[in-house]
Amino acid sequence: MSGTSNRRTLGVVLVAVVAAVGLLAKPQVGAAQSSREADGARLLKGAVDLHFHMDPWPPGALNGNANIETVRVARSRGLRGLVIKDHNEPTAPLAYHLRQEIPGLELYGGFVMNRPNGGINPAGVEFMATKVRGEPGRIVWMPAGDGEKEVRESKNPNRPFVAVSRNGELLPEVKEVIATVAKHGLVIASGHIAP
Repeated sequence: MSGTSNRRTLGVVLVAVVAAVGLLAKPQVGAAQSSREADGARLLKGAVDLHFHMDPWPPGALNGNANIETVRVARSRGLRGLVIKDHNEPTAPLAYHLRQEIPGLELYGGFVMNRPNGGINPAGVEFMATKVRGEPGRIVWMPAGDGEKEVRESKNPNRPFVAVSRNGELLPEVKEVIATVAKHGLVIASGHIAP
């Protein structure tokens, strides 16, 4: 997909979000498992997973993570596409490269407004939307892990965080990110910010 009309198409199609763990897991033998696999295959066919983590999380992290083989499994199970998410790096370039390696699967990337990505970073969003060949950048996530609420409730509540508002008003740079998202027909997600 490329261009504004294709971005609108992505926005109006029925999009199913599936978990990579479970439905994409290695099949087990048994009648009940076969039935679940058949149901899962039916649900996966043509779906787009909008939250497909590929962050190289630190050793010992409790969350599992996808890798290139999991992307191949997603394609083999009938998924139409994936939006790759990494909390600490923009993923549009990764989506571009994976498109070359795994044809037949729509691969997109995004940008999380976390500290390693520059926090609220309008220039990063503009770059993702306009400077990566094939326009694979689609989603902008507000802070996820680096938001004020998460930091204040963490074991280290005094560490720096990414603010999105002050005194109940969105910060100017947040408004600029929203305007950039609107200008390029991207999708914005709330990340882990407080209501």
